[in-house]
Amino acid sequence: MAAATDISDRLLTGLQSLIASLNLQATSNATTSIGAKVFAQLLPERLAIGNMPCVILTYMGETEEEPNDVENFEEQGVTYPVSVLIVDQMRTQYQLARPDYLNWRHAIKTVLRNRPRFNPQPHMLDNVPELANIRLRNKPVWVPKLADDQLMVSAFAALCDTNETRT
Repeated sequence: MAAATDISDRLLTGLQSLIASLNLQATSNATTSIGAKVFAQLLPERLAIGNMPCVILTYMGETEEEPNDVENFEEQGVTYPVSVLIVDQMRTQYQLARPDYLNWRHAIKTVLRNRPRFNPQPHMLDNVPELANIRLRNKPVWVPKLADDQLMVSAFAALCDTNETRT
């Protein structure tokens, strides 16, 4: 199947639209809502986002995976891991906002985990008909500073298994 753009680009924009549609809201006064602040980023120096909290989708630090099945080279699957990062500004009492971070992480993981079974569309993700499955891999819940006053407060990888025809 010929694609208008690269599968990896379409995966990022498809995931971006899906997560933005969740309209993630804060339940405490410790932080503000994410809403539609979901950004696709490719380079580490581009991770400086001024409008926080937000979700950042990136391939940074991830490597696509191909199966070792050389007999079926023409129709191999490729797994594209996308890091899903919930980022917020540094807070003196981050513990007060932690329930929001965990709720947002849970909401995103739930919609991705249930995508194959409950999607009424013919494809799991709009504009990515090659996508066969989404698996999740946990990452640290709290990691050090990213840039300036930003912290990644929750993260996981969405492992997007695709079926691509090779030529």
